[in-house]
Amino acid sequence: MRYLIYTGIAFQALFYLASVGFYSEAEALCVSSASAQTKFYTREWTFTIVSGVINVLTDFYVLILPIATVWSLQLTSRQKIGIIGIFLTGLL
Repeated sequence: MRYLIYTGIAFQALFYLASVGFYSEAEALCVSSASAQTKFYTREWTFTIVSGVINVLTDFYVLILPIATVWSLQLTSRQKIGIIGIFLTGLL
């Protein structure tokens, strides 16, 4: 379980570092010329879609991650389902 958490943290850190690099490069391109601006806006739209998909997937990852731990607790099945239900309210 610990490795899954560290993997998630590393993935998020690397993704956001790449995002900062992308937007820093984009700012430099937008200043240089008008044709670069058109190219940037196409890339920005694609990057925005990819970023949104990755954010949704990591949100589900964070919601699903504690389910195995909760299921191993010494509680009744009803209590376990209740706790998992509380975690799943994050979908709202």
